[in-house]
Amino acid sequence: MDIALVPARFGKTRLRSVLSPAQRVRLQAAMLDDVLAALRASQVSRVVVAAGDDDVAGRARLAGVDVVRDPARANLNAAISHATATVAQRRDVGVLVVAADLPTLTATEVDRLLTATRRTSVVIAPTKDGGTGALLRRPGGVIDASYGLGSAARHAELGRHASVPVLELIQPGTSLDVDHPDDLDDAAASQALGPHTRAVLNDLAHRST
Repeated sequence: MDIALVPARFGKTRLRSVLSPAQRVRLQAAMLDDVLAALRASQVSRVVVAAGDDDVAGRARLAGVDVVRDPARANLNAAISHATATVAQRRDVGVLVVAADLPTLTATEVDRLLTATRRTSVVIAPTKDGGTGALLRRPGGVIDASYGLGSAARHAELGRHASVPVLELIQPGTSLDVDHPDDLDDAAASQALGPHTRAVLNDLAHRST
């Protein structure tokens, strides 16, 4: 049994040079919708959003998925640890942490992560800048989350330290997280871009002309 966990909060201050606060919220909401759609179409048993604010929680409930509140807007790793402890209390439950800003993620890519191995293990899907787009932990507490700059390498080291197999799986949809203005161009050019994100990007492009 594998649960997908999506930590999410609206902000994206690194896009403030090209998008207003309201536009950033629209974009993040659309990307979250597309990520949740991909997860719901995959083989995961349950989808849970670790919500950092009321807007995220409401958006997740509208999408028909479960919500765990991020207590006191904890840092990302603390939020993931709290949510993991809440949803994966049994040792046979795996937890797939998926970033909320992967607008080209597909259900097929999610299923590849889930079927990479059925053993106790750590499966890492790195982003193009060395971050972690998705992290499968079986069981959910086999390693702690260690997100931040260079997190893919840290997660691999934590898995080796825990003496469990570590696999790396590079895929387009888990490699492209939208953090910087250039990422918007890459997302817009992708044939796999989710429909919610594409609609927002098309509208923003139209308004800027």
